[in-house]
Amino acid sequence: PTRRSSDLFEYELIETQPCNRVKLNLKNDRKNVEIHYYTLSEYKKALELLQNEDIKKRIVIEMALKTGMRRSEMFGLDWDNDYDEKNHLFKIRRSMQKVNGKMVEMPCKTQSSMREISIPDSLVTLLQEYKASITPKKYILEDIDYDSITAWFRKWEVKNGLPRIRFHDLRHTHATLL
Repeated sequence: PTRRSSDLFEYELIETQPCNRVKLNLKNDRKNVEIHYYTLSEYKKALELLQNEDIKKRIVIEMALKTGMRRSEMFGLDWDNDYDEKNHLFKIRRSMQKVNGKMVEMPCKTQSSMREISIPDSLVTLLQEYKASITPKKYILEDIDYDSITAWFRKWEVKNGLPRIRFHDLRHTHATLL
C-alpha cells in the first residue's frame, strides 16, 4: 500500500509536522468585508432618476439592478440566443471582458454562473424601447462602452445625491432586496 504523508508523521518516520511552517495568506479573506448596496427607498429613487437619462445608460443600470448580473455577463448577452422576450428570460452562457482594449468573449466566471434569469415586465419593455432606438448588433450592449459606464455611474450618483456604491454593488442591491 502507498503511504500518505500523514501516515509517515504518525509512525514517526518524519520527525516534524511538515505543515508547521506553512503560513496562511489571508489577504483574500472576505469574512469582514462590508457589502454595500442601495436600500429599498434608494433603489426606487435610482429607478425614478434613471427615467431622465439616455437609454444606453439607463438600460445598463436597470439590467444590473433588476437582474443582479455581473457587468461582464450583461455585455455577453446576445439578442438571438440569450434573450427570450416571450418567456421574460436571460440565458447567461458567456461573459465579455475587455482585454488589451478589445472586447473578448470569455466563459462564465464559474459553472454555476451559467443560468437563466427571469426578468420583470418593466425590463422587457425597456429592452424593446432600447432595441428600437439602436441598430441591433449581435450583443445586446454592443453599442455601449464597457468602461465608461462605471465612470458615468459614479458621477450620476453624486449628481443625484445617491449613496456612493460601486457598479458591482448593484448586484448586491438586487440580491439584498430579493
